[in-house]
Amino acid sequence: MIALESANERLGHAIRLRQVEAILGGLEILPLDVPADAEYGGIRAELEAAGKPIGANELLIAAHAYALDRGRFVWPATATGTVALTSAQMSMLLEGIDWRRPERT
Repeated sequence: MIALESANERLGHAIRLRQVEAILGGLEILPLDVPADAEYGGIRAELEAAGKPIGANELLIAAHAYALDRGRFVWPATATGTVALTSAQMSMLLEGIDWRRPERT
């Protein structure tokens, strides 16, 4: 059986493509350069050693974010794989503040 795409489906694809391009047009695309490739290898090795590998795309995102942040992002340590944070702790975490020892000014 041969599936043919209807005119409505083609129009829907074109509309979605324009919507995606409009969203992406407002984003700054940063280069994936030397610090990120080193982070990629380190993160991959650490996760594989722990028996918790992640997908290639997720690994690229993590390595790029970590390289851009230069390690200032303080990851919560956990033995169980989950951690409970208050909304204030989560806000500090996302802002790059060491949520374990915040400095008040």
